[in-house]
Amino acid sequence: MKAIVFNADGHIALFGGLLPGGVEEGETDEQALHRECLEEIGCLIEIESSLGMVIHYRDVLRKRYELRAYVVRYVGMPIALTTDQEREIGVTLVWLPIDEVITHIEKNIKDLQDTKSEFYPDGVHQGKLYNRQTSLIFFKEIKSRS
Repeated sequence: MKAIVFNADGHIALFGGLLPGGVEEGETDEQALHRECLEEIGCLIEIESSLGMVIHYRDVLRKRYELRAYVVRYVGMPIALTTDQEREIGVTLVWLPIDEVITHIEKNIKDLQDTKSEFYPDGVHQGKLYNRQTSLIFFKEIKSRS
């Protein structure tokens, strides 16, 4: 699960250059969206809509992934940092317009494609590449709807 978080200016949050997201065992997507946005970008959100799902296969790991994305709105900041936020201090959070987000992700994909996968441990290179390619699909879908 990935959250595409928009602020009041219509900019999208990128956490360490990526979208916040992830579902823990026993968690619903709605619970995960709220938890991940709080932990990774330090904000409270309101879920607006489901954007869709991308299915991809990681050849190295021989695993199938289903990634769902949701459009959410930033609604405020929590009173105090969570333990997870304190652990992730130093990870860059930026808010960018959709066109800049797409340019950033496309460049990141090209850089990964140009990088030899032997520089990464098993499956990490493919995981990084697939993560960004999936995010790009979601961003282009948002752009096509506007």
